Amino acid sequence: MITTSRRREQVIGLALPVAILVISLAVMFWALSDLPDPVAVHWGPAGTPDAFGSPLLAFILLPVTVLAYLALPARVLARAHDRGPTANQRILLAVGPFLATVLGVVLAGGLAIQRGLDDAAAGPSILPVVALAFGGGIVVGVVSYLLLPAGPAVEAIPDAADLPARPLGVDETAVWIRQVRPVGATLAIILTAGAILFIAGATIVAFVQPIAVLLFVLPALLLVFGYACTYWTLTVDRHGVLLRGALTWPVIRIPLDQIESARVIDVDPLSDFGGWGLRWAPRTTGIIVRRGEALEVARRGRRALVVTLDRAAPGAELLNALVLRQRGGVR
Repeated sequence: MITTSRRREQVIGLALPVAILVISLAVMFWALSDLPDPVAVHWGPAGTPDAFGSPLLAFILLPVTVLAYLALPARVLARAHDRGPTANQRILLAVGPFLATVLGVVLAGGLAIQRGLDDAAAGPSILPVVALAFGGGIVVGVVSYLLLPAGPAVEAIPDAADLPARPLGVDETAVWIRQVRPVGATLAIILTAGAILFIAGATIVAFVQPIAVLLFVLPALLLVFGYACTYWTLTVDRHGVLLRGALTWPVIRIPLDQIESARVIDVDPLSDFGGWGLRWAPRTTGIIVRRGEALEVARRGRRALVVTLDRAAPGAELLNALVLRQRGGVR
């Protein structure tokens, strides 16, 4: 049975963007009969037309982009529970109406302002249309977010004494080390291919226009950061939790005296954290490199840490044992 809350999520996250898409396409079809040939398809910084072509591209770009994005809200709704969407899920659902409004107004408005023109080059500025698109998109997106059901209530932090813990002697030393990495080689292949294409592109540009190589600095840094945040080494010992990225950076440390407990949870990267990598969600920092099992480390008065990896139970049990031993409650 579909609850009122779930129905509201479906209406805002899926039905509303589709309705905006249909209205935008209707305006574009209305404008089609009285357009110049060719039409303006691009405008410069001053808002004047500087490229011309067929309106067909707009009719393809709008539905393909909006419908492709709506695959994300559809996945969120398929996984969401009756407790209401999380903040990340609400953002994913609200972006659909925002995106449909911005693209719909820009593309439909861009054609509508050319109706009745003999020459598209003499058309008016596109800047008012762009301002209306983003202004309207922001309003629609914010209102959509506010109208979505409130997220689940904050759960009480579980106590280590109530969770599984391995036997641990008073003077016993125990260390748990795991590699955190994606499942399979797909992501590694993508990163490698991206690095090869990047190096090839930078080399070609260096020969043609050496100064333009500076444009590759930021993409290079992003590529390195993406690699560093995809492969990690996780260590659990008497000091607490230590995570090091693939290049020995970033480094995340959680002292044992800050840890309340640890447990195993199930994570969906898109719906729970909005993607992969080093992620932030309300009250939680995530190292999200795969779907499924994850280790959640709860902290007193601080953000929890979630790390996706298989066979996380031994790490959670060791952490709980270390926390209990520090309190003087050795099992």
